[in-house]
Amino acid sequence: MDQFDYVIVGAGTAGCLAANRLSADPDVRVLLLEAGGRDNYHWIHIPIGYLYCIGNPRTDWRYTTQAEAGLNGRSLLYPRGRVLGGSSSINGMIYMRGQREDYDGWAQLAHDPSWRWDAVLPLFKRCEDHYRGASEFHGAGGEWRVEPQRLSWKILDAFRQAAAEAGIPPTEDFNTGDNEGCGYFQVNQRRGVRWSAANAFLHPVRHRANLAVYTHAQAKHLLFEGKRCVICPTPRSNETAVATIERLWTALGAEPVRMTAELHDRVFGAGSHLPHVAAYALAAALGQLAPDVIDGIRRLPTSSLRDTTRVAASSPAMWRDIFLDNRAEVLPLIEALGARLNELRAAVAAGDADKIEKVLIAGKAGRDRVIAG
Repeated sequence: MDQFDYVIVGAGTAGCLAANRLSADPDVRVLLLEAGGRDNYHWIHIPIGYLYCIGNPRTDWRYTTQAEAGLNGRSLLYPRGRVLGGSSSINGMIYMRGQREDYDGWAQLAHDPSWRWDAVLPLFKRCEDHYRGASEFHGAGGEWRVEPQRLSWKILDAFRQAAAEAGIPPTEDFNTGDNEGCGYFQVNQRRGVRWSAANAFLHPVRHRANLAVYTHAQAKHLLFEGKRCVICPTPRSNETAVATIERLWTALGAEPVRMTAELHDRVFGAGSHLPHVAAYALAAALGQLAPDVIDGIRRLPTSSLRDTTRVAASSPAMWRDIFLDNRAEVLPLIEALGARLNELRAAVAAGDADKIEKVLIAGKAGRDRVIAG
């Protein structure tokens, strides 16, 4: 069984940066998990290639929003990178830090001054390699290359002039903490090629012996054994790489890779996809407590749900249709789940360890029956 000091879930911008910085200490072992594949797709690196990466299952989660009444019932694409580099491998490469007041507002809400603009600006500068060199707002020599766009159209220049006449000032830099103005964005490119987070932070350190990167490994559960976190991603296609890693058999018959972060017990969720890990974990918890209920929902005749992943990630609209189409079957299942949860709540509130264990054992027995069925 491979053991790591740090496990990072998601190889997007934050994940690649965290892997770089943490693995700089040769005395710790770092594991970086990515649900998608390698970034060796040629369209990733050609700037116009984002047109072929967004909406492509090879590189994009292909999320969509709920239908919006204000959009005449349409839903919109919500691109999120599913590849090494995450969204920095499929986006429009615009380098935009955001507004100073937003950072200061987050610091106030969190009661944490380390979120203030003046506190994070040195961190941005440390990572940056700006084409104009070091300045008050930019850094030089870092991994994250920032260059001017090569695109320049007369109609865009005319629009900027018109904006100035309307009172919107021209600007050459949107990264000083003030986003007001009109101008060309700066981009994450190096000599006309996309410079993703994987290019900047991950690939230059892949040779480090203490850094492991697993692709096609989606973390669906965060399991804890005491204070030790055990991560269970989906099975990986590279059987040679996982041969020495302990496997865990789940109620659905899958064999996820099992990895532990034992020394520092630290697991980092890096990216916008992290809430789905929590959803999967909730589905897993319900599967332990009331597997017969979850299995009953999966077996509904009009249900498109076939595993706990879909149960966890399905939309409210999907649940609505399932419940309305199967009211006679769903009501007993909801009542059974409510009774099980009430029983557990009473046991926890009373501090009755024996009762809690009995409830959980009953859930395990139900799970075993589901597996046997």
